[in-house]
Amino acid sequence: MVLVACVSVLLIGCTNSEEATGENAIQKLNRAIAKTDDATHTTGKSIMGLEILSDTDENMYVRVDMDFILNNLADTKTGEAKVVMETDNSGMKDSITMYCKDGYMYTAASGQKVKTKLDEEDDSVTETTKLQSFGKSNMEDLTIEKDGTNQKAKVKLKDDVVKEFIADRLTEALSGIVVTDDMIELDTTVVEYRIDTNGYVDTQDLSFSFTLKQNTQELKMKLYYKNTYSSFMKKSIDFPDFSDYEEQ
Repeated sequence: MVLVACVSVLLIGCTNSEEATGENAIQKLNRAIAKTDDATHTTGKSIMGLEILSDTDENMYVRVDMDFILNNLADTKTGEAKVVMETDNSGMKDSITMYCKDGYMYTAASGQKVKTKLDEEDDSVTETTKLQSFGKSNMEDLTIEKDGTNQKAKVKLKDDVVKEFIADRLTEALSGIVVTDDMIELDTTVVEYRIDTNGYVDTQDLSFSFTLKQNTQELKMKLYYKNTYSSFMKKSIDFPDFSDYEEQ
């Protein structure tokens, strides 16, 4: 079972008066998502996880935690990055560290150090830090409320959209299994974004609890994504000596 990381802090502050609904809320959220995804520099943390829940204490799970500093990666020649990815597959843990500098990606994993030239068309590093967004036609409701000095956007998605989203992710994650919408029975859904005072999304929280049904078998599962951005300013990166990285 393989999951690719696409970050979590608990949402703080209290929620009081309603700030925006309907078209105004959609436009405000879309602007915040676009501003965040288009930021030249980003520092933060991403978490992606899949849990298979059981009646015992021995739940199966896969979780990927990724800490990242990305400085102007839109320019592959001058852009710089550091990404540390920690994976946990039901207790089996691994770590991958990646750097980008001077047009190359340097990857250290499983005792190997590899150097590869960055492709200008390859956005795999930045893509894993992008926010999940959903179009207006996929929403049943959206409200934006005060959350201390920030704002919290709460999205209610249509059930068929959630089922398709889950089915696609499970098919990618579960080797050899094709998951279809009709195999999924939804339990709880959380889709929330926190917008900071500068108009960026500094926290995204997506969580889907559901039952996966196939023939006579049923599995209770949870799929979640959490992104937290701590800075949109350029951050310094301490690079190691890359002389022992083998080019491929």
